[in-house]
Amino acid sequence: MTTTSQSLIGKTALVTSGAHGVGAAVARALAADGADIAIGYSSSVLKAEALVRELKGLGARAIAFPADQTNPAQAKRLIHQVIDTFGRLDVLVDDAGVAEPLDSYVRTHFANPGASRAAGSRFTVGERPRRLTI
Repeated sequence: MTTTSQSLIGKTALVTSGAHGVGAAVARALAADGADIAIGYSSSVLKAEALVRELKGLGARAIAFPADQTNPAQAKRLIHQVIDTFGRLDVLVDDAGVAEPLDSYVRTHFANPGASRAAGSRFTVGERPRRLTI
């Protein structure tokens, strides 16, 4: 049986690529621990909206924000939107990654590393320290 400590009450967490899979599970766990949740998503709008409804049903304040993590301007905007909406950002879970065969990924993304979803981590995390409110 899992117990929660509610140690994140009053804190805001952003989970990028959080509409499904591991990101959604992390968002649920953070919400269960008392955090307000921002979900970043690129294309899974229906899944993001369903997760927000689920998290609200658990008593969390939750909002989904569209953002393509491969685009530096959108990654930066995501951070600013979360802080402007919630007033703070305390936890960043950067779950954006790739889901394609390794050989295809290497051919495509090493030729153009800025186009990789994994490169979005650099954009999101790079903006975070400027506006963090711990």
